[in-house]
Amino acid sequence: GLRVEDPEVFDDAHRRVLQLVADGAVDGLRIDHPDGLHDPAGYYQRLRQAAGDDTWIVIEKILEPGEHRRVEWPVDGTVGYEFANLVLHLFLDPHSEGVLTDLYARFLDGERPDWDAIVEEAKREVLGALFPAERRRLLRSLVEVCDAVGADCSDEELDAALTEVLIDFPVYRTYVRAEQGEITDEDRLYIDEAIARVRARHGELGAALDLLSETLVLGHDVPPAHRFVMAFQQLTGPVMAKGVEDTVFYRYFRFPAANEVGGHPQRLSVGLGEFHQRNGLRQRDWPATMLTTSTHDTKRSEDVRARLAVLTELPDLWVRAVDEWQQLAERHRGERGPGGNAEYLTYHTIVGAWPIDADRLVDYLVKAAREEKRHTSWLDIDEGYEADLAAFARGLLADDEFTASLQRLLDAVVEPGRITSLSQTLLKLTSPGVPDIYQGTELWDLSLVDPDNRRPVDHDRRRRMLAELEGEPRPDDVWSELDAGMPKLWVTRQALAVRRDLPEAFGPDASYEPLYAAGPREESVIAYVRAGRVLAIAPRLVVSLGGAFGDWDWHGTTLQLPDGTWYDRLSGARWRGGEHRLADLLATFPAALLVAEEGTA
Repeated sequence: GLRVEDPEVFDDAHRRVLQLVADGAVDGLRIDHPDGLHDPAGYYQRLRQAAGDDTWIVIEKILEPGEHRRVEWPVDGTVGYEFANLVLHLFLDPHSEGVLTDLYARFLDGERPDWDAIVEEAKREVLGALFPAERRRLLRSLVEVCDAVGADCSDEELDAALTEVLIDFPVYRTYVRAEQGEITDEDRLYIDEAIARVRARHGELGAALDLLSETLVLGHDVPPAHRFVMAFQQLTGPVMAKGVEDTVFYRYFRFPAANEVGGHPQRLSVGLGEFHQRNGLRQRDWPATMLTTSTHDTKRSEDVRARLAVLTELPDLWVRAVDEWQQLAERHRGERGPGGNAEYLTYHTIVGAWPIDADRLVDYLVKAAREEKRHTSWLDIDEGYEADLAAFARGLLADDEFTASLQRLLDAVVEPGRITSLSQTLLKLTSPGVPDIYQGTELWDLSLVDPDNRRPVDHDRRRRMLAELEGEPRPDDVWSELDAGMPKLWVTRQALAVRRDLPEAFGPDASYEPLYAAGPREESVIAYVRAGRVLAIAPRLVVSLGGAFGDWDWHGTTLQLPDGTWYDRLSGARWRGGEHRLADLLATFPAALLVAEEGTA
């Protein structure tokens, strides 16, 4: 990598992009992998100074539970993975958690997987296999610290303590600036947590852990300690990324759609209250942070995740389908497998990405197996296992009984999944933050992890469809082209137009006001007002409403609209402030984007 902490290297590496910023050709910068830098905080300060205060800067920072972006950093926010995970979990039904957990255990011979144990195992493996040189360099520095301060620790004890703390570190990294003597209370908290975890299991390493702790919190002002701290911080992130994102997420499949960058699949769902709270905090603290639902790095596209989310609303149907598929699959299983874990992932993948051809499915499953690193891997490819896995996948897709059973499940899942996608699109485009639209996702996009999500986009088709939307078409005309993805393009087009027309409703000074429905289906809708001017209404958990869109039964559930006159940019309807039935508000289109007309307070 480049040593961008060196001013000369920084200037050379950034000369072209900063010239584009100065010329007005580039308005913002998305910084990938900043946690790998020697001094991220120093880099952000230098970049902000060079790019200017008006340049929008977001960073690829993955936050662990309870972790917050550092307010002292001169950036506008992150690239938005936390929003992608928040909005997915909003559409997962918590009542299915027990059923899904039991079903997954059946594929593991009745064993209920321990998330923490799987994470520890994976991080230990990648530390040993991928980062032995980095760990040895760290150990040499720590031994130098030990000698410099006269601590009584053997090299073996220091090695063991260092290894265990790297594995147990609770976040991607800390941001201690050793040369400047700067450490925050938050950094101390994470260091103390890691040391305490290891100490609880390895009391025999007490002296080595004491030295390691004192060094990490800048208790030893000697040059090798400074080098150690900065290098340690550059290693915890890769161990976390390779251990969790690129290993655990291919080993733990209770609900694979939740295995997303920055995600925490051990927790299944998020309620309305938490969603509104986090939206409100984002508006207060980071109103210009990015919001995303699909990127070049997501494990599954936003539409695959939205479809799979519906399975949490239909757990019994899902169990029956999987029972049938397991029986049919026996005739396609080879001598080497796949085992239960890969088999269960295969079913999720086919449902989420259907229609998918055999080559795409095989490419994905082989990549997933290599990332899992149990039967084959990028460093030690097992061609026999991969051949059996490929034959299994091809056999399933060529099996008429399997595809007929699959279609019966899809008949119940596809439309609710599309409506879930419309809802999450509307939420992304109207929640506090700056929405990011990954090319190709303007229509339904059922892509998987790279390279599948980097296939060419048919821009001409999208231009033709956009042209059809000129002149404000009727909602039933838009809905009639559901299979083509026209409703998603419509929501995207209309919401972006509202953002363009009313920037003050989405800016740093805009307000965010949650609205709550009243009635038997009050948990099935998300609604909020932006700056008193824009009101979004998005359904969730729509299976509970019964039937296809148009046949929903809201059981009299209502929503109180603020005073004034509101125009729905999706359906064309007008509404006066006051209490309205959701059956009426969402009668002709399954989401609403209301804009206050002139004279509305």
